[in-house]
Amino acid sequence: MSAIKNIHFNAIVEAMRGRRGCAVSEIAAATGLSVPTVQKAIRYALYSGIVKTAEIAASTGGRKAQLYDINPAFRLTLYIVLDDNELHFVLKDFAQQVCEQGANAIELGRYLEEVEGLLIRLGSRYKNIALICAAVPAIIDNGRITDWYYNPSFNGFNLKEYFETKY
Repeated sequence: MSAIKNIHFNAIVEAMRGRRGCAVSEIAAATGLSVPTVQKAIRYALYSGIVKTAEIAASTGGRKAQLYDINPAFRLTLYIVLDDNELHFVLKDFAQQVCEQGANAIELGRYLEEVEGLLIRLGSRYKNIALICAAVPAIIDNGRITDWYYNPSFNGFNLKEYFETKY
């Protein structure tokens, strides 16, 4: 998609999040986009599995509108945060609802093993984890850890490359 179409599409998805059963006209009003632009984006989103059809709206005297919902199962996002010696995680669906969360005490030197164990456990239950966001208490430059004061064995390690290559 072009940059403008991407901006429009993202606005449509954000307008639908947190709402149940959105009509095209409601999405257009919420985003300021034209009804034809929203209709085209909804057709693409249906084809891609990003949204799904919901019920038909109650009649207000005219034609009943088809309603649409975000498809929460489309993609999942895993947020991983290391705080002190605890590995915290939150797994959210595409509608930004929490699917699962937790925390485990870990040894800093075993950070990667602990993350991999977490991904294996979650991956056995959820097949559509599409995005991993990891935060560590370190100075990072373009994915490479330049200074992790409390865990210097990881200094120089490219965390971004590791995740992109492995997962």
